[in-house]
Formats: sequence, structure tokens, C-alpha cells
Amino acid sequence: MTIVETTSGRVRGGRDDSVLRFQAIPYSAPPVGELRFKHPVAHKGWTGVRDATTRGPSSLQAGPADKPVRGQEDCLYLNVCTPGVIGALRPTMVWFHGGGFTNGAGWLAESDPVKLATRGEVVVVSCNYRLGALGWMHLGDLDDDFGATGNCGLFDQLAVLRWTHENIERFGGDPDNVTAFGQSAGATGLVTLATMPESHGLMHRAIAQSAALSAVLSVDDAREMTDYVLDDLAVTDARGLLAVSPERILEAQQRAVNRLALATASQLARQRLGPFGPVLDGRTIATSPLDALRSGGARTMPLIAGANRDEWRYFGTRIGTPDEATIVERLADWLPEPESLWAFYRARAETSEDAWIELQTDRLFRVPTVRLIEAWGSQSADLTYHYDFRWQPPGSDAGATHSREIPFVFDTFHHARGQMLGGPSPARSLIDFMQTSWIEFARSGAPAVASQTTWPAYGSARRTAVLDAEPSVVPDLDRDVRQIWDGALNGG
Repeated sequence: MTIVETTSGRVRGGRDDSVLRFQAIPYSAPPVGELRFKHPVAHKGWTGVRDATTRGPSSLQAGPADKPVRGQEDCLYLNVCTPGVIGALRPTMVWFHGGGFTNGAGWLAESDPVKLATRGEVVVVSCNYRLGALGWMHLGDLDDDFGATGNCGLFDQLAVLRWTHENIERFGGDPDNVTAFGQSAGATGLVTLATMPESHGLMHRAIAQSAALSAVLSVDDAREMTDYVLDDLAVTDARGLLAVSPERILEAQQRAVNRLALATASQLARQRLGPFGPVLDGRTIATSPLDALRSGGARTMPLIAGANRDEWRYFGTRIGTPDEATIVERLADWLPEPESLWAFYRARAETSEDAWIELQTDRLFRVPTVRLIEAWGSQSADLTYHYDFRWQPPGSDAGATHSREIPFVFDTFHHARGQMLGGPSPARSLIDFMQTSWIEFARSGAPAVASQTTWPAYGSARRTAVLDAEPSVVPDLDRDVRQIWDGALNGG
């Protein structure tokens, strides 16, 4: 057992193989009661030594049919995995999980940090942040005191970075060398945070895996979901929500999500990945991340960003493919010549389903990621590194779907969930390349790899690391795809 003093009190961790684990450390006060829908505040602390050897609760979220509610409202806990608490300070990596802003946790098996921490001699922090309505529902139009509610989950993530800055040295980590990395919703959050002044000095490098920048919502989009939830609960004011149980709010949220999915005229349902995400409320976030970067908010810290070749297959198999007439109708929302866009993708695929999956993948992930790289690197293109993940299990036609890269970063194929995402027979060469690249980037700001394949910056040649069984670097990848989207998706 190892005891560490934090700014809130002492915690006792335990050894797990070659690392020390500290679990369920509070990084903010419980967001309950009068603190519901409020930005996180400092924990009051505790006396004695707090046991940190067991996993804490996840954020409240929908579960399977036999247990429809998982987690709890009191969820602001983080975990630290460290090779040791003494000696030279190590690079620190802070992981933000994905899950569409409605699901997930910081302790899932596919992102178990033990092998990453051991191999890289790095300290890894993971966390929970508020999800769904409790973390992202916009109530500012109802009550000025709740004006920043739509971004509570985002400020939870900021609180994790602040806690890391103040405490990580005591766990053997370097507070002046912090890499924020995340996937999907987690990546979207960290990219948004990177454009906000509050994060300056708290993160020094960033890795965005499959950032869903279309999840950044206007107030009008956010208000639509809020109206559905309030209508379901028969509540007319923000303070009235404080008297409703968190379980009832979650149930109303689920019914509102279903109702929104049926609202085919809804811009939110037609354009976005989901009903929750950072809200451009004019208070905490004034403009979209890409617009902020393009207007002079470009960061001078290094960035790795990429997406998976078949992201949408993960979602499309669940919700199906529209007929071709409906597809062309929807495309009219994004480009002035929808027929030509659909013809471009239809000619590249054997079936309309495959064409739709490729189009949606490019619209929601791959093209916005390229635009993120270019906007972020507008001050120095040598600071940005782009990847395109293309690996799929041998003998499978499942594709390089959303989340498939996660077990390659963490080398978690010994877990069932790692195999579920990455397949039972991973390419060892790809695990080594990705894990080494992530570690070296956290250490130095460049993904130097001790192999025959080096990964140069994106630069003027638009170089991309193609992540497959045998990784390679390709200049100006998929130029035709990038060009056909010119003039569309300017906000992400």
C-alpha cells in the first residue's frame, strides 16, 4: 500500500503488477443538490486516509434491459496509474473517454492503462465526467443562474486537468508535461477545451482520436433537446429540476432521445451525431473550435488527430441506411449539388449502404479531422500529426469502425472488451507503432518511432500515417475526398 497526500487529503493506493493504482479519487465536490447543473467546485476534503484501491461509480447513464440505470449522480472521480511516486518526474497522460456524451467511464477494460504506463514510464490519469442531461443540457434560457449548464461536463474535464496540474507531481508525474488524449466525445471535449483560455498551462500536448466536432451544438440545437426533457417531466423552470430524482431525469432523457430520433424535420436529428455535446452558449464557449482556431486561437502546442476509415459502420448497422432519394434530400443540407456528391460516393462502393457509410464517415469524422489539423497548424504546420486508421480483423468485412483503435493504443487485447473492439488477432506491429508513437509524443511532442517507418508532421505535403498491419506514411491522402467537400462543413 502506498499513501499520497493530495490537495483534498491523503489517499491509499495499491500495486497492480508493475504499477501503482489509485482509484476513485474525488476531483470535485459531488454535483448533487444545489450543485446539480453547476460547474464543478472544489472538494471540501476529508480527514484520515481515503481508500483508493477499488473502482468508483460511473456517471449516471442508461444500462441494459435488466439494469436500465447504471452509475450515479455523484460521479466526479478520477484514477491514477503510475510506475512509481518517487524518482524523476514522468510525462503525464490524461484520458477522456468517449460514449457520445451519454455513456462511458474512465475505468473501462479497453482503456486499461497498465501496459501503456509500464511500457512508456508515463503516468496515466483517467476520469468520469457528467453525461447526458445532467452534464450537457442547456438551461440558460430558463434561468440566468443556470446559464452555463450546457457545458458542465466540459468543465468537469477542465477540473480534471486542474487537479492534475496541482497534484500529479506527488504521483510521480510532471505537471509541466501533460498530454490530454481522448476518443470521440472525449476528443471533442479536449479540442474544445484547447481553444478556451481556462485550459492554458494545464495541457501541453493533445491527441484527438475520432473527434466528433459536429457534436458542438448551437443554442437552438441544444434547446430542442431541453424542451423535450422538460416536457416529459412536466417541469417549466430550471430550479424545478433540482427536485427531480436523477433517475427520472435519465428516463426522461432516454424518451427525449427516442422522440428526437423520430423528428425527421429536426436539424439536430438530421445533421448531428447525437443530442448532447458542448454548447455554443456565448458565455463559456463563444464559437466553434474550428472557427476559434481559424480566427487566431490556434494553439502552439503539438497535436495528433485522426479518424478511422469506416467510423460510420459502427452506427449505421444500428440505425440502417436511408433510401437513395432520402440520402440526396439530406445532402442538400450540406452541399449545393447533392446529386454529384452522392454520385461520387456511389461510384466508389459496391452497394448504396457502403457508399452511405463512407460518406457519413467522411462528413462526420475524416474531413472535419483534416480541417482540425489544418486550422490547428495554421501557425505552425510542423506541430500537427495526422493519422488514418484502417486496420480490420483478418477475414472480417467489419471495417475499421469507430473505437477500433482504442485497444491498440492501450494494448488491452488480453481483455474481452479489447478483443470485442479490436478483434481476437491484432497486428502486433500496429500495437507497437501506435503505443510507441503515443508515448513518444507525450514525452517530446513528436511521435518518433524506433522502426523503419517514421511519422513526420503533416506539413505542406499533407503527410498522413496510414495505420494498418504495416503502418506507412502517405502524402496528400484522399485529395479527391477533401476537394469534393470544399465549401461545406466549414464549422466542422
